[in-house]
Amino acid sequence: MKIENMVLGPLANNVYLIEGPDGVVVVDPSCEPERIVEALGERPVSAIVLTHAHWDHVGAAKALRDATGAVVVASSVDAPVIAGEQPFLTESEFDPCPVDMVVEDGQRVDLGGLTWQVLVTPGHTPGSMCLYYAGEGSGEDTGGNNGNSASADRPILVAGDTLFRGAHGRTDFKGGSQRDMLESLRRLAALPDETLVLPGHNELTTIGTEKLWIA
Repeated sequence: MKIENMVLGPLANNVYLIEGPDGVVVVDPSCEPERIVEALGERPVSAIVLTHAHWDHVGAAKALRDATGAVVVASSVDAPVIAGEQPFLTESEFDPCPVDMVVEDGQRVDLGGLTWQVLVTPGHTPGSMCLYYAGEGSGEDTGGNNGNSASADRPILVAGDTLFRGAHGRTDFKGGSQRDMLESLRRLAALPDETLVLPGHNELTTIGTEKLWIA
């Protein structure tokens, strides 16, 4: 697995390109689809994963889907908002995007030739989700954040805006819930300490580091 990170948009979103044996998975394309396509080069896109239905995580999803033909993946709860079938969760709007693969909590999905487990983690939005890759060994990651790349055979958590370094996502937006967030965080804290966390904003971290403050 190879992980590349682009920091894009006015809220400094982390847009991840996760390359597996069968192509690249693009996580939360916030904006500037042309830059994302340029970074992809000739590599095929296996899927576009949307962790939740906020404008700064899905703003370029439709344009990227049109450009690559990749399937769009989202939770069954947030998918209707992303597709424009239900009202936006914030005042900021985005181009609605069809969701080709609707997933449920606990479901295992093959994306880019790698097996991921869906963890629906409400709190930031009703259908916020994380993707968990159990890993193939205990190797260390290399590289880092802010446009750099990393490679890892350790467990990986694509966390969206559920878990950040030293914080969690806001719960005061429409559909947010502090109680749900705390339950979701406790669930994530049970993952292996060495799990590398890929958050929607800010720096990479690990479950072992973050579980220290999760009550």
